[in-house]
Amino acid sequence: MSAFTPGPWLAREYGTGKQTPCYELIGDADAGPDEVYLAEFDGATEADRRLIAAAPELVDVLRVMANSHRRNDGATGQCHCMAHEDARALLARIDGED
Repeated sequence: MSAFTPGPWLAREYGTGKQTPCYELIGDADAGPDEVYLAEFDGATEADRRLIAAAPELVDVLRVMANSHRRNDGATGQCHCMAHEDARALLARIDGED
């Protein structure tokens, strides 16, 4: 599976005057004219827009968290911290490894 479109992502409103907000999701928003159109969605709340646009940053933070502060059991050196295990499992799904 290929990697997702790099951030930052931007969900900008368009089609003003409609009853429900419409947003287009842009990836690699700092790329100027080379930005990547990802999707459009209608009826999303402002909170939904912020969450979707923050996805690349959330993945970055999750990667840091999953690879830091590991607690080992001493004998096998395996991490038994549930939050780290959950983070690694989620990253595997995001990366298409699950």
